[in-house]
Parts: sequence; C-alpha cells; structure tokens
Amino acid sequence: MTTASPWPQRISAFSLSPSQFLSSTTPDGFLAELLFELRDDKASESIKILLLSLLQEYPNVLCPSYTAGEETVLELLAIFNQAPARAVNLRCHLMLAITNVLVCASRLDDQGNAAECVLDLLFQTAQDTNDLKDGQALRPLRAVACDCLREVETSFPGLFSQRLEALYLLKQQEMTPLHQAYCVLYTLSLKNAIHLLSRGDGAPGGDIKSLLAGNEGLAWKAVEKPLPPVRLSSMGQIPVLQTNADVRELRAIVSLLLEESYLLTPVAQAALLRELVEVVAMVQALSPAIFKSQLLRLCGTAEVTLMHATLLMKAAFTDSLFTTEDENFFIKRLVGMSQHPLLGSTQKLFYMDCILHFPENRPISCNGEESLPVLVTPRLAASLLPTVFNNSSTMLCRLSLLSLVYMEADEDDDRGVSYLFDHLMALHRIVDNHGTREMTVTFFRAAFTFLGYFYQSEKFTGALTARLCELYSRHCYLAPNLINLVDRTQECLGDSGWPIQLLKALQKLIVELPIPELTLQNLSWHLKVLGRVARESQVPQRSTLCFLLSVLINSSLCSAGGWRLGNAVLTVCRNLLLHPSLDQVFIELADLLQHTMLRYEDADIRDHARFYYTLLTNLSREKLSGVLTKGPDVGPTKVRSLSSAMAESDEQSSCLTVHQTRQPVLQLVKVPQSESWEAPGEGSPRASRTPRC
Repeated sequence: MTTASPWPQRISAFSLSPSQFLSSTTPDGFLAELLFELRDDKASESIKILLLSLLQEYPNVLCPSYTAGEETVLELLAIFNQAPARAVNLRCHLMLAITNVLVCASRLDDQGNAAECVLDLLFQTAQDTNDLKDGQALRPLRAVACDCLREVETSFPGLFSQRLEALYLLKQQEMTPLHQAYCVLYTLSLKNAIHLLSRGDGAPGGDIKSLLAGNEGLAWKAVEKPLPPVRLSSMGQIPVLQTNADVRELRAIVSLLLEESYLLTPVAQAALLRELVEVVAMVQALSPAIFKSQLLRLCGTAEVTLMHATLLMKAAFTDSLFTTEDENFFIKRLVGMSQHPLLGSTQKLFYMDCILHFPENRPISCNGEESLPVLVTPRLAASLLPTVFNNSSTMLCRLSLLSLVYMEADEDDDRGVSYLFDHLMALHRIVDNHGTREMTVTFFRAAFTFLGYFYQSEKFTGALTARLCELYSRHCYLAPNLINLVDRTQECLGDSGWPIQLLKALQKLIVELPIPELTLQNLSWHLKVLGRVARESQVPQRSTLCFLLSVLINSSLCSAGGWRLGNAVLTVCRNLLLHPSLDQVFIELADLLQHTMLRYEDADIRDHARFYYTLLTNLSREKLSGVLTKGPDVGPTKVRSLSSAMAESDEQSSCLTVHQTRQPVLQLVKVPQSESWEAPGEGSPRASRTPRC
C-alpha cells in the first residue's frame, strides 16, 4: 500500500505564505529537500513538476544569494541530463526552472560556469530545426528553449547581439509552426543589437554589416551595462544610429520579417511590429515607408493587439508614414470599432480610449493630457452619443468623449450639450422611479462628468440643481450621494460656485418642510445634509438653527430620537461652532444647545450638548477653534487644548498643567451599618453629612 506524498500539502503551504513557511526552517534546508526529491527516481513526475513550480515562481526566495543560485542551476542541469528522453513534460519544466533561476537568482557573466552551460543547452536544443535529429516528439522542448532564449535576451538586452547570423539561419531553416518562436527571438535580438550599436557598445566592426554577420560568442558586456528601454512616445529620447554605411541588407531583413508576419498569431505579430518600429526609428537610413504595405491591413484589423501596435507606429512616425487621408481613415476606423455590435464592452472602451489619446500628425497640445483630435468633429462623433441602453462604463466613457466634442465645438450652438443634458435627465427619471443601485451610481457619476465640462453654463447647472432637489425631496436616502457629489466637485472644480448653489437649495428645501410631516428616518438624512451645509462659510445658517429648534420643540425627537439622531444634531452644532458667522447666530445656537441638554432623553447627548454650550459661552473664537479643530492628520483633538477650555487668558492657558496635591481632594468614609439603613430625610445624619477633604 503506497502512502500519499506530503509534498502537495507542503507546496500549498509554501505558496500560501513563503515567509511563514520558512519561519520553521531555512531556505537552504528546504531547497536541499526539494533538490533531493527531484533526484529521487521513485518520485512521480507530477510531484517533480509541482516542486519545479516553486523554483519557477519563487527563485529569489529559495536562492537568496548568487552562490545558492549558481549551485541550484548546476544541480538542475545534472537532473535535466539524467532525466529520461521520453519525459518531455518534465524536461520542459526543468528547462523553465533552470532559466528562471539563472535570470533571477544567479550572476550571469562570462566567469560563471552555470551561465555558459545553460546557454549552450538552450542553443543546442534550438538548433534541431525541423525536428531532423530528435523527432517531432521533442518539439515542445524546442519551443520552450526558444522561449527561454527570448526571456534571457529580454532580461539582458544585447546578450545575443554577436550571434545574429546564427539566429537568422535558424529562423530561415525552420519550416514547422515553431518558425514563429524563432522569428520573434531573432527580431528581439536584432533590435537590442542595434540599440547597443547606437550607444557605441556594439559589434567589433562597429557597423550594421558586421553586426548582421556576427556569429561569435556572447556579448557579456551587455550584461555589465544594461540597456535602458526605448520610449517611442518621445522621439527626442530615442537613441539614433548615425551611420553612412549601406543598410540594404538590414532593409531586406526588415522587409522579409514584415512579409513573414502574416504567418504569425496576432500577439506575435504585435510583438514583432513593436520591435521593427524601434529598429526603423533608431536607424535613420531606413525609411518608415517600409511599413506602407502593411497599413491597410493593420488599420482594418479587428485584433486589439495589432491595433495597439499600429497606434505605436503612428506615434513614432506621424506624417512620415501616415498621410492626412490615412489619418482620417484611421480615426474613422476607431470610431466605427468603438460601437461595433459584435465587440465586448472592454474592447469598445479600448477603442474610445484610443480616440482620446490618438497620436495626431500635427498635435495642438503636447502636454500629455487627454485632448480631442482635430478630426473628431460633432458630425463624426454623433454615432457615439450615449443612450440608457449602454452599460454603465460605456455610457460614462461616451458621455466624457462627447462632452469634449461639444465643449470644443461652436459655442453658439448648444444642441449637442442639450442632448447630453437630456440624457442626464433620462437617467434622473430612472433613478426617480426607484432605479437600481448601479443606475443610481451611474447617474451621479454622469452628473459629475457633465459638470466637469459645463459647470460654467448657468443654464444647465441651474436646471441640474433644481432636478437634484426634486430628486432629494422624494428620495431622502440619496443624501450621501449628493454630499459626495458636492465634495468631489469642490475638489476638482475649485473655482465653481455650483456646489454652494446646490447646498443652499437643499438647505432651503429642508428648512421649509412641514414639521408634522417629518419622520425620524427622513430627519436623519436631512441632518446629514444640514451638517454638510454647516461647514460652508458662504451659506447663512440662521434658518438651519431655527428649523432644528422648532423640530426639537414641536416633535418627539427629544423623547424618541435616540443617540444617533441626537449625535446628528450635535454634528450640525459642532460645525456651526467653527462657522465664521457664529456671532450672528450665537443666540439661536445657544438656545438649541440649552434645549438639547435639558430636554433630550439620551444622557450622552445631553452631556455633549452641555459641553458645547460651555464652550460656546466661555471661550473666544480663537480658543474655540483650537479646541474643536482637528490636527493636520485629521486625527483626534489635541489633549492639551482641552485643558485650556476656560476663561480667556493667554498667560494662564500657557501654563495650565496637571499638579500633584498632597492631600486627597475627595475621601470616602465608611458609614456605620445602623446609619446606612436609615432613609435619607431632612433630619437624617446622612443628609447633612459632607465629604471631608
């Protein structure tokens, strides 16, 4: 009877939390166990693949030092050489683990034996083109070898810059589906080699011809000086290869790679195009017109990856490759794809984002912000008008795009803006008719988006304020949404007076409500809004205080309100204590606090109201703000400031501290049992007893 292996549980525990797992052992000890199990012939192949997954995912954890990584690579190489040839799956995982440990946890240089051995293994495996030597059964191993070589070249750009001829021959010889892997590997190596040459660290001959004919060793200098990435978004940062040499051979290679790109998958095509765009951008002797034959196919593609590569090409070469007609066709294509019925919402959002960041031939703005392309006119974008049938993300993205369109259109013609406002009102009606939570959130996000573009239009902002007040009058539970809308608008539109306008309208709506029709549930929402209104210095507060005092006197709030409603009332009072116009509402606020501390049922609310009343009647404005204002980190009120809550005196408040007394302030005295059972009365000893100090 065979016993179950404990390794699956241990691997699961390690993956869940490597640091916690290694707290009971050491990385070296666990790595030794792992390698011992990999060498064990009795262990099943599935267990070994599980063990190798740890080395593939956590090489730096298991090999914390370069020495450990070097030794682990050599151990895994020995296991790879001893593995049976028929165990293709195991050998593929071994090759992946070896490469991963080499790249992440080992020192890659010409002095290391491990690096030489691994790279020799990968090249020898990849050289069996068309499966002539080992047969088709080992084709997956060759595919993994090509992927590993590409990973090494990606991690150490330029390492294979002196073996371009060998890589080119492998690509040309391969006739199986693995031709794609060889093609992408060669293109990446070619791009890195030219980048290295442009920095003066290239081939020994120093020109492109000797670079393409290189078939020597590995360029270990590329490991010592890593190449920075090429950023095509800024042409000034692209390294340019200044050469007068003949580039016909390089041009022929680039043309051949473009012709072969038809045979690749969309993802591989996009990767190849990105590398070739960088090659042409770095070699000025190569004309961008070499991509001209690909434009019609690329602009008409439905593949997102290829469209992204085409946009990269557009950003790199602008009018050197794309004519005005090409640019016009391209932008129309993006508009059409952003509303294609067979595409998902994520793809449509991608195409709309491409419109917002479209790289124009003659951009008006170069600050990197979202700006509308000149070619996107109201007529072209009319098909992108949002509807209530769009999902939330698509609707908001279309609203933002069309808002940009109509904001930059003719100011005298506001038909487009009117349509967007009508769409906003359609969402308003859905929410008013008890729409879903998602639709409610969408409406408020749409309102915020609309305000972001048209907050200066009094015609629409006034109408929006009226509609929001109507909505709140019927659905008081939307108070948090309205408060959040005000807060976000003030953050993003500091010069807009619309938030104050909305708060004044909501305050007027609330204070004019008939008190007999108020319910405790609705009152809680009203108090939230009034608490937010009380924070604004530009809003008069007398009507708020009169309303609250009237509610306390003429309703059951004091007896049935509870702690939550009482705390909401005190929140309004606290904000008013910090209000700049406190002197104008001093009497009303004092009456409100006094009534609360005398009549409210909850003792905690009465105590807080009494405390606020004491602060109001005894402290100056400066000390009051010092007591109630929170610190810069929005933390609790300073403890020391509470010790200064007394009559105004800078000299005394600066030295108020806690003093130790020699005599007790209060002393408890044990009462005799005969006296303790007497009822306290006028002649009772207990009634006249006073505590001794």
